[in-house]
Amino acid sequence: MTGDSLTGGVSRYQKYLRAVEAQPLWKASLFMILSLVLFLFMIMSALRPTFITIANLWNQINTDKVLIDQADNKIRLIQQGNQQVQNIQNKLPLLETAIPKTPAFASWANYLQDLTENTSVKLASVSVNTTSPITQNQALFKPATEISFTLIVSGKTQNAVDFLDRLSKLPRLTLIEEAKLSTLKENQVEMSVKGRLVYLPYNYAQE
Repeated sequence: MTGDSLTGGVSRYQKYLRAVEAQPLWKASLFMILSLVLFLFMIMSALRPTFITIANLWNQINTDKVLIDQADNKIRLIQQGNQQVQNIQNKLPLLETAIPKTPAFASWANYLQDLTENTSVKLASVSVNTTSPITQNQALFKPATEISFTLIVSGKTQNAVDFLDRLSKLPRLTLIEEAKLSTLKENQVEMSVKGRLVYLPYNYAQE
């Protein structure tokens, strides 16, 4: 192809484009495309604040969700704490029975009476040192106050052993320090028991 022919082809193509541009349909299409582009730009500009607001709301929702989860965890912890307090309150009567705020000799004597009857032993004697209580410094069960006691029972060997075992498991806390058996006759023994009664003075409990 010669140079003249190429130049002529370009010239004819340019004339064709000018002719197409002169057509009303081309202008209308171009106007529509430009209008569509402008419309989309305007929509995006108008919706931009909305998108930002939605993003902020989404972040706020996530933040609130975290706060709600933390609040739920705190509520669960409070509920668990209340349950533990309730459990402790339910056990307080047992604790007050085990370690009363006063010596409570009368209730302990009732325990002894029931115990001797249930184990079929005879209570020969019982003495409690009420004049010299064992202070907190010398107490085995600190910080309570303790009072020493001595009792003597007699009966069958197995019954005496059973008595001693149950004495150490009374609802009232009773510390056994010493137990001595001596034979009276065949299968009959006398047992001497030394121990301590525990109580928590009222003033100390209030502290």
